[in-house]
Amino acid sequence: MIRRPASFAFLLLGLAAFLVAARAATASPEPSGARSPDGRWALSYGGALDDVANGLWPTADGGLAVAGTTASFGVAGADAWVLRVNAAGTVSWSETFGAGLDEYANAVQRLNGGDLVIVGTSGSYGVGIHDYWVIRLDDAGNVLWQQTYGGTQHNHAFAIQETSDLGFIVVGETTSFGAGNRDAWAVRLDAAGNVLWQSVYGRSGWDIARGVAETTDGGFVFVGYTSSSGAGNWDVWAVKVDAGGGIVWQRTFGGAAADLGWAVQATDDGGVILAGETGSFGGGADFWVVKLAANGAVDWQKRYGGAGVDIARALARTGDGGYLVAGETGSFGAGGRDIWLLRLTAAGGIAWQRSYGGPGDEIGFAVREIAGGVALAGSTTSFGAGGGDAWLLRLDAEGLIAGCALVGTTPAAAV
Repeated sequence: MIRRPASFAFLLLGLAAFLVAARAATASPEPSGARSPDGRWALSYGGALDDVANGLWPTADGGLAVAGTTASFGVAGADAWVLRVNAAGTVSWSETFGAGLDEYANAVQRLNGGDLVIVGTSGSYGVGIHDYWVIRLDDAGNVLWQQTYGGTQHNHAFAIQETSDLGFIVVGETTSFGAGNRDAWAVRLDAAGNVLWQSVYGRSGWDIARGVAETTDGGFVFVGYTSSSGAGNWDVWAVKVDAGGGIVWQRTFGGAAADLGWAVQATDDGGVILAGETGSFGGGADFWVVKLAANGAVDWQKRYGGAGVDIARALARTGDGGYLVAGETGSFGAGGRDIWLLRLTAAGGIAWQRSYGGPGDEIGFAVREIAGGVALAGSTTSFGAGGGDAWLLRLDAEGLIAGCALVGTTPAAAV
């Protein structure tokens, strides 16, 4: 892989103060689903068309901030959608952001001061076909600032993290800049959304960043997948960069089939943990979790799955040094695809695991540890008002909802 030097000559920014008018308060969707007497629940949110929750973050009052995409509400097509729900799952406020073309909200983080930052992609604003889109909101959903970043072609942002200096790092993919078909693109911002540096990473194939984490030394690791190098048609790709975006190391992991990285978290020892899927080893596809040391060496790696397709899309650390890994399973559950959640020890052993779903398809896109339990966000076609609805689950510390038939225990093992 090569790193293209940061150059503001090829970075085009769409200042987005005028976009505030595109924000629209939606009629708060009435959630439907199951609630238990102990305050746990599984609730769907949406309308007649397709709606999905892509990201979530716990809030100070015990509720959740949720980011996703809606075709049921908003202006036209798909719009970015941000919800604030309380501890009982009731909607406190619901806002859409967009215009005539498609917009997507892919992740959310609650900041140290209580604001929310949303990252996604806009087709209506900016200078390209699609641009990175970052929106900063206060806790009531009011826009503090928003900005687009991109070139004349496709630029899709998938992940954002607040940095130790209260700025942000954003990663995704670009066809506007770089060496190949698609390159990974990292953009470093200050607290007001101004660009500090940006770099593209890749070769002649497809090179895509899906997750990012700040490491203990002030650098960053992004994870995704590459067809430019490695052993197969797609390999998991992890790149460590320093505080200025220079490559420190990069690694690929995989075999002859498709192996994709979806999420990354920093660990206290200066390393990171990655989650994704492998089609090269095991069944049709398995969850794949890889723990890396600070120098990129593999500390351990494990696969989890059955005979079907099992994809890990989300990852979070737990207070006891373990991990939560969530995604989808075609091996276990009630039918179609179900959300699959693993609670792992620090060494990758399974503490417990559950599936969640009905006869249709459920996918988990985000997971977080919360006070006394776990929160999940994703999509469902089994429950709700439309073809697909956003699905939020508030679980106890064992991944359960008392008396709820949506929860299953599946006989997976690490291999």
